[in-house]
Amino acid sequence: MRKVRLLGLILIVSAGIFLTNTLKEQWTLIPKDSLTPNESQFFQDFDSYISKLKKDKKLPGQFMSIQYIKYRFHSKLALEHLSNHHLPIKTSPKGKSVLEADFISRPDSPNDHFILQLGLVEIESGNKIWESSENFKLPIATAQK
Repeated sequence: MRKVRLLGLILIVSAGIFLTNTLKEQWTLIPKDSLTPNESQFFQDFDSYISKLKKDKKLPGQFMSIQYIKYRFHSKLALEHLSNHHLPIKTSPKGKSVLEADFISRPDSPNDHFILQLGLVEIESGNKIWESSENFKLPIATAQK
């Protein structure tokens, strides 16, 4: 009887570990009903930006091996409106790189715009191996000045 319980426990734990690893390797999903129209627009624009980089072959191979994303907010407004969302980027616990996402305010622009700077860092060496940036509009209904 104890062997059966032990075997059952091992199977349940193994299934849990497998399921956890499988879920971690999926795209970060954002429930569409939780987004405002402007937030939806930001994520559509971001998806178009990444798709264009892929199409133009400007993404390194390591971009498909991201372990986690490190978010840094250099703008109070961006922090208020974007910090509770995640970029829709595939991550894996076995990834070999870290994606750094810096949200930077634009001093030369209205308060509703920011620069998203992405940097890919190789975990083993700590070296930045790729970098790109793009201007985006903050996903808020009215710019706060």
